[in-house]
Amino acid sequence: NQTNYAIIEKIMQECANQQCIVYFNPGAPNIIGKEFKTLIKSFVDVLILNHDEAKAMANTSSEQEIAQTLNQLTDLVVVTTGMNGCLLLNNRSTMHIRPDRRITAYDTTGAGDAFAAGFIHGILKNKTPYESCEYGNNVAHQLICERGRAFRCIY
Repeated sequence: NQTNYAIIEKIMQECANQQCIVYFNPGAPNIIGKEFKTLIKSFVDVLILNHDEAKAMANTSSEQEIAQTLNQLTDLVVVTTGMNGCLLLNNRSTMHIRPDRRITAYDTTGAGDAFAAGFIHGILKNKTPYESCEYGNNVAHQLICERGRAFRCIY
C-alpha cells in the first residue's frame, strides 16, 4: 500500500544520503508495481528477487525479456530459481549459476532469505558476484536439506 511504499522510499532516500549500498528484496510479487521500478532505479544497488517476483517486475515469463527489463533497473540483479540455483545479471550480462550438487529439499521455508544472506555475506567479504551467488546457493541448500534442521555456519 501507499504507506508501506512511502516508508520504503524514505528509508532508501536516507540510505542514499548516507552513501550506503542498498540491497533490496521486495519479498512478494503482488506488491510490485510501476512505482517500485522507479524506486529501484533511483536507489537500489543490488536487487535480489525470486523468479515469481522477477516475472511480475518484467511483466513476462520470458527469461530474455526478464533479463532485459531488470538490467535496465540496476547494475547487479540476482534472481533465485529454486533448486536450479540463480541467475546473475551483472553489467548487462546474464549467467545461470547452478548449485554444485543435487539435494532433496524437505522444507524450503526461508531458502530465499538464506540465499540472500549468503550472497550479501559474500559481497561484504569482497567475493565476486559469481562467488557470492555460489555461496548463497550453498547456504540455502544447507538450510533445506533436512527436516527440522538447525542451521549451522558453513563459512
